[in-house]
Amino acid sequence: MAVGNLLDEDAVIAQVVHTDVETTGRFASSSTLMNRIHGIARDTMLNNLQGLPTDTPMFEKNGWTGDGMLGAEMFLMNFDCAALFAKWTDDIAATRSDGGAPKVIAPSSDSWGDWGPAPTWHSAYVLVPDWLARYAGDSRALERHYEGMCEYVRFELARSPGGIATSSLGDWVSPETDPRGENPRMTAECRPPHSCT
Repeated sequence: MAVGNLLDEDAVIAQVVHTDVETTGRFASSSTLMNRIHGIARDTMLNNLQGLPTDTPMFEKNGWTGDGMLGAEMFLMNFDCAALFAKWTDDIAATRSDGGAPKVIAPSSDSWGDWGPAPTWHSAYVLVPDWLARYAGDSRALERHYEGMCEYVRFELARSPGGIATSSLGDWVSPETDPRGENPRMTAECRPPHSCT
């Protein structure tokens, strides 16, 4: 009920909204703090599961590949979300063109533009299918995308002399740095899987 311009607590209903995934993993320890941290992390992951792994519980809800990839293992250890991550891998693959790197957001829209090479984001295309096989026992995405994954790794190696890849994105730079500027970031040493060379 509203009182003047103020609402009382009975007038507000909060609803948690996320993709309907079953809990498949549990964590418990003798530390109340660790148990609470794990619970908070799980709630945050669910907040970021909106039909695809999204990048932040507060702002935009896009499938930034670097963000989803960083959480993929924890998602797969805690929730039945293998089908969602397999579909997301298909979305990542669909953003590739001419044998190159995927886009940094999947599914993607041309309105986001091209952020250029960002191997720490693009690696979702290689790592997520591997984790699906390891954690969910489902190797179908790995099999379906294996040739494309190898093609992407070869693309990255060809543009990375001496095995050092540069990136158009990087979180370690100072806040005032323009992420699209002329400041390439060293992000990773590029080593191919033996079977892709």
